[in-house]
Amino acid sequence: MRIDDLASGAQTWASAFVSAALGGKTDQSLPDLLMYYPVAQVNPYQPMLYASAEKNSLSVLPLLRLESLDDIAWQGHGIVHLHWLASILQSASTEAEADAAVAGYAQRLGTMRRMGLRIVWTVHNVMPHTTKWVQAERAVRQATADAADLIHVMNRDTERLTSAHFRIDPRKVLHIPHPTYGDWYANVISPKHARQDLGLDPDSFTFLCFGSIQPYKGLLELIDAYDILCRRRADRACTLVIAGQVDNDDYYAALRARVADRMDVRLIPGNVRDQRVQYYFNSCDAVVAPYLETLNSGVAMLAATFRRMVVAPAEGGMAEVFADDPSLLYSRTATHGLASAMERALSYRPNESLFDSILARHDPYLLSDRFCSELRKMLEDGTVERQEC
Repeated sequence: MRIDDLASGAQTWASAFVSAALGGKTDQSLPDLLMYYPVAQVNPYQPMLYASAEKNSLSVLPLLRLESLDDIAWQGHGIVHLHWLASILQSASTEAEADAAVAGYAQRLGTMRRMGLRIVWTVHNVMPHTTKWVQAERAVRQATADAADLIHVMNRDTERLTSAHFRIDPRKVLHIPHPTYGDWYANVISPKHARQDLGLDPDSFTFLCFGSIQPYKGLLELIDAYDILCRRRADRACTLVIAGQVDNDDYYAALRARVADRMDVRLIPGNVRDQRVQYYFNSCDAVVAPYLETLNSGVAMLAATFRRMVVAPAEGGMAEVFADDPSLLYSRTATHGLASAMERALSYRPNESLFDSILARHDPYLLSDRFCSELRKMLEDGTVERQEC
């Protein structure tokens, strides 16, 4: 009886309420829910990834707090899709608090499984870009990898690149790459008008570094490399634009001090609205992403969406996306590798078929359908087939 199930904890009041609201449907006819955490509103990655959810009979629901799941036992009809995990230890101010947070999180993962929820994890980063409690952060990722039914990776080298910090069971891995941004961003402004709008020299070779301003992006190192380039190629007018939201005030202050009173370096802090993204990418000749650490890169896919080459380390997602033409990639251990790659960009002109190929392989609707269909398969028969895309 329902009362007995509620009294024993076999059914939570919340799930009983929803079942009643659905007209007393039995467990087998409950809708399939795809719940995701945390919610990233600035980056359109999540809505693009779930674009085909409805086609695959999945109802998408954002989770603002993992605690919201405590009263939801969805008996094989619920998926919890975990993305970035930095928030798990966000409030820990001591090592003991970090360890306690790990234990609480691991217990919560176990509770999810006992309640019949399936767990999916997308590995966005090896570790958080700002890590205070290294061992605890590793433990969070290992607990997630162990509890997950499916581990979604966006580049084939993920297992190797993460192995020093946590282990991934290859039997759980599903490889579906990061999508391009399709028609999410407007792309109607011409390069000439984009430069006029931003006040850029129409004849200067313009490098764009786009994204949040924080230390792992290697922006101070970028200024060093750009200065070397300018000395090497005094005959070529160049401009460097650094645009993005400030995530680290001290780092931004140091960066601003380095470029004070320079006309050839434009530092533009602040979140860029969706409709303005096209102005930055259409105004540039090449994108530069001098990251000190990288696993996957939305900026690489954003650049490809606007048919721009990327100067970046030959690592992780960058190496995979531009495997067919790594001309502007560089080794981070090479002397002046970044400056030399930027110099190559001055005269390099890629074949347009390169972008045709990237856009076809990373079509957001195709990849969303592959991802959501794998979730559907997991719910229906409990299996996940290793898939290469």
